[in-house]
Amino acid sequence: MEQTARTPYRIIGDSCCDYTTEPGALDFLTRVPLTIQVGEETFVDDASLDCCGVLLERMRACPEAPHSACPSPEQFQALCEEREGDVYIVTLSSHLSGTYNSALQARRLVLEEHPEKNIFVLDSRSTAGSMVLLVQKARELIRSGKSFAEVTDILSSYAKGMFILFALESYDMLIKTGRMSKVAGLLAGALNIHAVACNTP
Repeated sequence: MEQTARTPYRIIGDSCCDYTTEPGALDFLTRVPLTIQVGEETFVDDASLDCCGVLLERMRACPEAPHSACPSPEQFQALCEEREGDVYIVTLSSHLSGTYNSALQARRLVLEEHPEKNIFVLDSRSTAGSMVLLVQKARELIRSGKSFAEVTDILSSYAKGMFILFALESYDMLIKTGRMSKVAGLLAGALNIHAVACNTP
């Protein structure tokens, strides 16, 4: 974990912030994992999870829709209190998970004991690659010598201008969760239709 002598800080994200195989690419970021429930099995979404192998196989085989659970406030709180310096937390969209609220609760708990501490919690309103851009932007601003207030203002504005485009490989999960009828899902799959969607900026 990188720390600078002049300005100690910590950047925290959740496990929806895309992992990368490039050595050292995000070594300044601490990730707090979500958990995924597939049938009777629970998977921790950390670096050891084989998302493209075991997890996807279990999800396809399970007749029920998987469920995810956000990190607890205590997990965020422990990281905020672990060392001195400003803390910047970037979370998965609050429309998709309770992670943002957990981080806000952690901030409140920490400030009750340490009112002098600077903690910023940013709702990315997105996921995956957008979160990577946000944490990289935060690091860039911090390392340029910006104050805590300047970093939070610029980062908030930066986040508002971002959006993410995505396409589904299959409609299986939409059918299992009841968001798409089985007939429509099977028809779209048979016709090889891949809709491109985007989150609301």
